[in-house]
Amino acid sequence: RFSAFRRFSSAVRNALRSELRSGGRPSAVCFPLLERDASSDRTPALVEDGAMLPIGFDLRGHDDPLLRVDEKSLAALTLRRRDATAAFSGPGLRIGSVLLPLLAVIMPRWEEELRDRHGSGAGLRRVKKVIILVSGVGRPRNPTHEPDGNSTELCAEIMEAWILANYPSVAVVRVHEDAGSNIFRHDDNIRFVKMRLVPIIEAYRDALGRRERYPDEEERPNAAPLPFKTHGSGRKKTNFDPEWRRNFGITLSFADGSPARTHAIRASLRRYRPRCMHFWQLKTFWHEGKVCLQDMEVYSFEDMDTDPPLEVPMTSRSVQMVVEEMKRFKEEFLRQDNCGRRSDLRRFWLRKTRKPVLAVLLVEPPGCGAPTLYRGCNMEVSMPTGSL
Repeated sequence: RFSAFRRFSSAVRNALRSELRSGGRPSAVCFPLLERDASSDRTPALVEDGAMLPIGFDLRGHDDPLLRVDEKSLAALTLRRRDATAAFSGPGLRIGSVLLPLLAVIMPRWEEELRDRHGSGAGLRRVKKVIILVSGVGRPRNPTHEPDGNSTELCAEIMEAWILANYPSVAVVRVHEDAGSNIFRHDDNIRFVKMRLVPIIEAYRDALGRRERYPDEEERPNAAPLPFKTHGSGRKKTNFDPEWRRNFGITLSFADGSPARTHAIRASLRRYRPRCMHFWQLKTFWHEGKVCLQDMEVYSFEDMDTDPPLEVPMTSRSVQMVVEEMKRFKEEFLRQDNCGRRSDLRRFWLRKTRKPVLAVLLVEPPGCGAPTLYRGCNMEVSMPTGSL
């Protein structure tokens, strides 16, 4: 049950820690990887694929007292109906394994998407892969429950250990909301996402764009600076990567959870046009003990976006004014650029990226004054200031 999530997660986490400290490695629990038969009816049959998929850790070799489950602790667990009777068959009941069937599906599907985008050779090896595990805690309604009893922070630690054991090339970052906040409150989630989650993503984005070491990489004081990359002509390239947006991708996975948390994350990351992994079958493993990659669907941002584009005549008068002014600005800019009148712009002011960015700003004064349109173009004054 959620009210006892932290208690049992702590027991499992401590058992894994003790084995790692002793120099051992927790044994993996593997299940056959199955796939759904597309030719069947509404409830596709699961047919064996032949491969084995790691989905958790085997804890049967641990004699940790915290892993023992007495009758009182059993009341805090949710059992499948067929397991409820067997659970009381003996006094030696204990936690024998921890299984992460949803995460076990996410990881291979995510890597499959990366292979489709970057290939399976050197291109994929150059990809920086980062998993951000977002955990939280909700304020319980029952005053007898522990305030942080439903916290998923320790569960995120277990997930991190599993990822590092099975996917060592992936960097894992855990982010937990501050004490006192409530995962069910919308304003708390907005604050958490803006103050904790977004800065982490921006740090990786900036490292990619500036060709710097990523935040999780070890800082070596005597390390040499990253080398400049060169164009085909041999001319040195700047540290800034103008193609960072094309090379920077975010994929969101929401299996369940607080609607306020889900909305806050999606809204804050919309600018990055994230892809989405959607579980349409959440409890295949719970009910049938089977793992199937087809239980997850992967959608592009365009597939998931519910805010369709509008034709210009359907927008407001202010938007139409901005669009028409931008068209005129673009035509004049290209005409002058082709005539050589803006040679200084490309030669000096855009010498870093050589990519002009045009902007139009509409200002509406208070009262009944007429709106004013202002034109703007980026300038790259120096490397420290970047593009203005």
